Amino acid sequence: MAWIILLVFLACAGLMYTKKLPALLALPIMAVIIALLPAYHRPLEALELVFGTGAPRLAAAMTSAMFGAVLAHVVYTCRIAETIVKKASELAGDRAIPVALLMMGATAVAFLALGGLGSVIMVGTLVLPVMIGVGIRPIVATSVFLFGISIGGLWNVAGWKFYQDVLNVPIPQVAAYSTICGVTLLVAGVAYILVNARTRRFAWGVSAPDAGTGFVSGFALLTPLLPVAVILGFKYANVLTLGHVAGRTFEINAALILGSIYGILTTRPKEFVNLLTGAITEGVKAVAPVLGLMVGIGMVVTALTSAPVTAVMKPALEAIVPHSALGYVLFFGLLSPLALYRGPLNLYGLGAGVGAVLTTLFAPQLVMGALMCTGLVQGVCDPTNTMNVWAGSFTNTDVNDILKSTLPYVVAATLIALAVIAVGHW
Repeated sequence: MAWIILLVFLACAGLMYTKKLPALLALPIMAVIIALLPAYHRPLEALELVFGTGAPRLAAAMTSAMFGAVLAHVVYTCRIAETIVKKASELAGDRAIPVALLMMGATAVAFLALGGLGSVIMVGTLVLPVMIGVGIRPIVATSVFLFGISIGGLWNVAGWKFYQDVLNVPIPQVAAYSTICGVTLLVAGVAYILVNARTRRFAWGVSAPDAGTGFVSGFALLTPLLPVAVILGFKYANVLTLGHVAGRTFEINAALILGSIYGILTTRPKEFVNLLTGAITEGVKAVAPVLGLMVGIGMVVTALTSAPVTAVMKPALEAIVPHSALGYVLFFGLLSPLALYRGPLNLYGLGAGVGAVLTTLFAPQLVMGALMCTGLVQGVCDPTNTMNVWAGSFTNTDVNDILKSTLPYVVAATLIALAVIAVGHW
């Protein structure tokens, strides 16, 4: 049964990768088949799991996507994005590589504290137009942005608790392995930029509708940055106020709508009602394909992490997993693409169950190291990531093309990180 599940996963992933079946259809089909296989005698329960529990699983991310789309529409309609691109082009000229390095670093710093699709949208609406504005191809700009998100995410302390809870690994060990993975991914990102980010002038249609004036104030240009500043400001209020005000979390959807309101008030305040209403309507319409994919992703994650599916994987894993240092590196490194499409080496997909089984074969910290390293592939390359879907949609780039562009660099980083971890253990 485990091999049948794996074959179904590979078949559906292959159909998506070769563009023979759109992800909107392939993901639900994969989820239904995988859920039904180990529970064929309880088909109604499997269907209830996929459609009842799985379909709304990413409801919070879908809501953030809609609020983020409202902000993105305001940024375009009020000519904020157009002005940012023009000023960035004037400032940087054709210095594409320094701009790409700067944007990747800025994104990584932002995601030391941020997380979730709403944050991706907030930061992306700022850095993607800047990179494309200096002539970087959309696929390269999108990939650099995703590298930055993943690099920062590895040092995001909020994510460390997940590894501790799932695999029972102490936080200092999580921090050490996160640093190993973060450094190797940073090197891979720099290599990607040096090879791919040389200027090739590209005209990207960021112009807003003709309504309104062409002047945008400097205050308005802060619109994409405002939600990020608000969230970080509240989070680190204790530091900024020297301990007089306690840090706290600012709700991300509130920050997004605050940015939208600020953008309109600093550009075309007399048209506030019409612009905000239009942004809500057009923004939700524009993000509809992303919402459809999120429904499918929720179905797949729920099916792959269900108890019947994870239970049948244990015998197969015990038969194939090696136990030497070299075998550890080659096995998890060469098979790291199995972290794609919520696969068996993805801790946020089937790997959640696989990881529990692997702890019976390896020390927990080695299991965490392996899944954290293979997670590099998932973090940057996976077409089912909501951040990849949104970023690809924003730059009109196919998510599978992003996968092909970044995979060699990230697999190399994965192998190096695994080797460092193996040397440290063995």
